[in-house]
Amino acid sequence: MAEVVREESIRIATEYNDMPETFSPGSTTAAPGQSYYKGLAVAFGLLCLLQVGLNVSLRIYNSGKMANIDFNRANETAVMKMKLNELEKYLQQGWLYFRTSLYYVSPVQKSWFDSRNFCVERGADLVVINSREEQEFTNQFVRITWIGLSQQQDNGQWVWVDGTLLTRSFWSPGEPNDFEGIEENCTEICEHSIEKSWNDAPCQQTNFWICEKNINFL
Repeated sequence: MAEVVREESIRIATEYNDMPETFSPGSTTAAPGQSYYKGLAVAFGLLCLLQVGLNVSLRIYNSGKMANIDFNRANETAVMKMKLNELEKYLQQGWLYFRTSLYYVSPVQKSWFDSRNFCVERGADLVVINSREEQEFTNQFVRITWIGLSQQQDNGQWVWVDGTLLTRSFWSPGEPNDFEGIEENCTEICEHSIEKSWNDAPCQQTNFWICEKNINFL
């Protein structure tokens, strides 16, 4: 585009320079102001060409911008379709959808570690409860279930399976306590009270469990 404008500018300038001079009768010199008007004509021609070039450039830019928007929309639609297909697949396998995650409540019992392995093999992990709403949701299943909270043996801190430290808890009264001196480093939902339902238990004990898999559509 720039090359076309440059060549056209040279052509206009050449044409105006080659125009014959207009002489006054009986005069051997150019008429006063003639060079000034020739310069204005050349400048006006260049401005016109620049305006044309700008308009063409804007059209090309806007066309590319619209094409990019259409591409992004098509890509978002494809991603959403993939997530919906994934969601349908998990729902058919018995998973439940709540807020931005899928949950699976086991029909059988395993140790805390075997329960976690089951979840991990399916692209999930034991549930991490980080809100009252999620606590309420996981307490609706009337069975003792493992959740993704365990105690580190080196420092005694309670840590979720995603590596975050426990900040908000829903322990039953008196828990955690290592009852009768037995090492209880894993956490189960036991009492099914929204505010106070967690209990520490030996990790080798067998329980049902709840897996969680994030499938955020936002």
